[in-house]
Amino acid sequence: MRSMGVFGLQKVNFVAFCFGAISTLFFCLLLFSAQNSTNKGVIQLRASQEYTRNSFWAPGVEIHKNLTETNIIRHGSKSDVLHFDEPIQTSTSHPTERTTSVLGPTCPSPGQRNIVCIKVHKAASTTAVAILERYGYKNNMTLAVKAETKYGPHILSSSQQFKRNMVYQYQRKYNMLTNHVRYNRAEMDIVIPNATYLTILRHPVKHFESAFVYFLVAKHLNLNGTDKIEAFFEKPDMYLSQKFYFWYQLQSGQIFDLGLDHHDHTGPKVAMLIQRLAEEFDLVMIADYFDESLVLLRKHLCLDWKDVVYIPDNFRTSGQKLSISRELRQKIEIWNWADMTLYRFFNHTFWNKVNDYGPTFKQDLAYFRKLLEDTRNECTTGKVIKKRRDAHGVRTIELRKNATEFCTNLMLGDTDYTKMFRNRQKETLYNRPQFWHN
Repeated sequence: MRSMGVFGLQKVNFVAFCFGAISTLFFCLLLFSAQNSTNKGVIQLRASQEYTRNSFWAPGVEIHKNLTETNIIRHGSKSDVLHFDEPIQTSTSHPTERTTSVLGPTCPSPGQRNIVCIKVHKAASTTAVAILERYGYKNNMTLAVKAETKYGPHILSSSQQFKRNMVYQYQRKYNMLTNHVRYNRAEMDIVIPNATYLTILRHPVKHFESAFVYFLVAKHLNLNGTDKIEAFFEKPDMYLSQKFYFWYQLQSGQIFDLGLDHHDHTGPKVAMLIQRLAEEFDLVMIADYFDESLVLLRKHLCLDWKDVVYIPDNFRTSGQKLSISRELRQKIEIWNWADMTLYRFFNHTFWNKVNDYGPTFKQDLAYFRKLLEDTRNECTTGKVIKKRRDAHGVRTIELRKNATEFCTNLMLGDTDYTKMFRNRQKETLYNRPQFWHN
């Protein structure tokens, strides 16, 4: 079999075994040093291109974090060592009756909280962003949009980091930024000041498979055979060098969207970025736990339950997804090592936030899911249909005839809401309708 980039597919099993042994020794030493630390619980988290399934390690690459903030590893028993692939369980000591979550006096009034949500490709971000835009539109918030729509009204840029001049009349300042563009905090703060920063991540194996199919990689690269992903991994470096359509999403595309260029995908730079993101983002949601993410989002933004309901849209059926074997999964994880590091870190902080939510989380989640079920029964027929005017074959759920305005709004996506914001703002904010190139 031909080589796979730096690692070589023939050596995958041997490499994984070696990393496993080294990582086990490393974490034993790390536990010992943490228990004997005189630095008040500060330890070093090492991250690198080389990793095993449950750990990452590279000599000389350090992130200094306080244990009470990240809980990467805690003082105490053996069970406190973090296993990233297992969600951390919430407390089981809940009251028998659901306690209604109270917004509290410190919550701002609707429309007063500025929001930036980094729309990571192929990570359920379209649904998450549509929820935010629906809330913002209802509360007369303003959305940072570009002047022209050549590549779609909802895309500031898919490959470039945000710059203020991407936004029409950026000097005005806006309440929201939710369209596709790569993260650049300094420039974003100028256009959307004092904002809450949000994003969403997806397990890199699922993300890679989704991007591979959606961006038609096999077609662009003329990959043959029954297993197109396996064909790609015969010589992935060579294929990636061809810079095909959306090539940058085929290797650690999520950390790329969050600001790190591919030539900077080194252990130290990945580690430094993750530390910075942990400090700068208020909430990193996880697409694999989407409902749980929305429960956290509702509480963080002080929203009503109906503000975060949704109807599944732009999804694929199980038969449309490519089969991923255990061996292929390992190749994808190694190829996307930077995204794996990113995902495992924020998957852990996500479950910490669940634990910090309080004793009503399970009841609130159950309440929310019942509300979702009731909403879907009210608004849709339940029939899965092919979405019209979509070349990717994604599916949606059929809306009932004579559906209410509330139901109709739930079916609107990011593109729809961006157009609605643009049309309203050109009349009420810009007063220059002749400027727009629709």
